[in-house]
Amino acid sequence: GEQLGARVRAQEMLRVASALQKGNEGAARWGGDPAGLIASGHSYGGPTALIAAAARPDLFRGLVLHDPATTSSPKPTLPVFSVVGDQYAGIGSLVGEVRRVSSGQVKEAAVVERPGLAWAGAWKYAGISHGNFVDAPLWAPLFIMRLLGFLLIPAAGPADPVEAHARLAESGALFARACCGSTSLLSGSGVPSAPFERV
Repeated sequence: GEQLGARVRAQEMLRVASALQKGNEGAARWGGDPAGLIASGHSYGGPTALIAAAARPDLFRGLVLHDPATTSSPKPTLPVFSVVGDQYAGIGSLVGEVRRVSSGQVKEAAVVERPGLAWAGAWKYAGISHGNFVDAPLWAPLFIMRLLGFLLIPAAGPADPVEAHARLAESGALFARACCGSTSLLSGSGVPSAPFERV
């Protein structure tokens, strides 16, 4: 099973999601939709979101996972949009686990009705690294981020970090809107295409 830390953080996520569901004191207070929560996580936050969504699927409408470091997380019943970068895509056991938790929740008929659900499943974004999913490549000099990849952790791949963030945000938003009932792509570029590829 996942480590104790992920289970503890999943309980924290559930407390926050429950608080956001509370009428005028929750998400609605800031103009959000308390019935439209999406669980998300990057790296070790992936198992956290998966555990939380499996425990209380009634609190969420879907999951967005970026380079989820999952090994034996529960498979949620909700739609999942997972994206891995080049390094994670090269680890067969990890890709298999990401594919397992991210597939089978959305039927083809649902995609026809809500096109943004085409993003459900496991995807690779060619040219990005683990660090591209955080904001550091946007503000740190790119040569430092790429140097970190040789010294410590894959911090930035060859893809343009600003474009990668924009594409990740757009695809995640299209998926989230579809999970919440939207039948429109709201964008001409909303259909999955390069640099995204199925894994």
